Amino acid sequence: MTCVGFRGHDPIMGKIPRNSFPNKSPDTRSLSNRMPHPKIWYGSLPRVRLTRAGVYYLAILVVVAAVAVMRQINLMLILAGMLLGPLIYNWRLARRALRTLQIRRLLPQAVCARDLVVVQLEVANLSKRSSVCALRLVDQITSQGPVVSGESREVPLLITFLGPGEKRIVTYEGRLEHRGRYRFGPLMVATQFPFGLIERRSVVPLEDELVVFPRIGRLTRKWYARRREHLEGVPGRTQRESRLSHEFYGVRAWQRGDSLRWIHWRSSARHGKLVVRQFCSPRNRDVAVIVDLYRESASDDGTRKFEEIELAVSFAATVVRQLCREGGTNVLLAIAGHMPWWASAPGSTPFLRVALEQLAMAEVPRRDTFDHMWKKFSQHIAPEAEILFISLRADNWASSQRTPSDLGVREARGLSPGIFRVSGPEISEFFQWT
Repeated sequence: MTCVGFRGHDPIMGKIPRNSFPNKSPDTRSLSNRMPHPKIWYGSLPRVRLTRAGVYYLAILVVVAAVAVMRQINLMLILAGMLLGPLIYNWRLARRALRTLQIRRLLPQAVCARDLVVVQLEVANLSKRSSVCALRLVDQITSQGPVVSGESREVPLLITFLGPGEKRIVTYEGRLEHRGRYRFGPLMVATQFPFGLIERRSVVPLEDELVVFPRIGRLTRKWYARRREHLEGVPGRTQRESRLSHEFYGVRAWQRGDSLRWIHWRSSARHGKLVVRQFCSPRNRDVAVIVDLYRESASDDGTRKFEEIELAVSFAATVVRQLCREGGTNVLLAIAGHMPWWASAPGSTPFLRVALEQLAMAEVPRRDTFDHMWKKFSQHIAPEAEILFISLRADNWASSQRTPSDLGVREARGLSPGIFRVSGPEISEFFQWT
């Protein structure tokens, strides 16, 4: 299943036992901001039915009433009337139970594959007099591709008591293994209170979508050394650039990978958390990241093919994320997939979100359309840009024998784009999943 162990809990009544799933702390890379305007459902759908216990109870009632009428036994008629009372009372309560409920779902604004996904359901009882007891909710999660499509999982939840005018938030959490689009809903709401003989059930047309970004990993030291060689244009050169030669312009929160020498201890003590100094580089080269997902060979093992595709997409997502975090760089991202897409913008958080959404929905193309796509966006690459080719082909399209002019990239006097070629087997040398 794409949904790895979802479980639900009521923040007041405690956790409800569900299927086991790894109890890990949330990944700090996950953006857990909530949607400002979640969808709301309000109303009731009249669907009342007998439960299995109610069917048995009704059968006993019919037998007692039939025997009392046939034998004309008054005591059994009284007993049949007493048995009919709880059934009618349960029907009246169940019929009114869901009329005054208001429900909305709160999803994470952004999440990466295998990050912890926390979903909240806010249930409010708008009635000023009646309460709702033993409310059962079943949320449905369906994967819509591109990695896995059509798989569905149900997540049961329980609210034991909801008083008049009371609002309760129930939460369930889990991990989604694959990138892509997921649909949450519809939501089933039901109650059998008080005797469990009659159930009132409503299917709530409350649906939301969540795009799960590619899994983010870590760039290795070999990646930084290789990129430095391409930027300097001198292979094997180990010249290091001091951060102190750059212009200091502020502090930010400490992140994994930051050097301890950059920590600003006075600001850390004032903020109550570690913060590091940020430096403004005098000049950054523009970067073009081109992802070619076309595969020439179809005889490879399915599992190996899947892992190579996901590794390439995650590598591209991690590189774009790193460039947007550094700032001061114009980033061009091109995806040669089933639906070709490209865009160019300064590295920023809005561009990062758009780029991750496109990478999340990237699919392997059925035919090779890279040449046609390349002609469209290659003229938008700056002459001094750094070009990163990520390809799954056995022979990289931008092989080392082809110069920038052969590829159709603009060149200016004294300026030539630096081309960094990474094929499928080489990705694991520059990138690792965390």
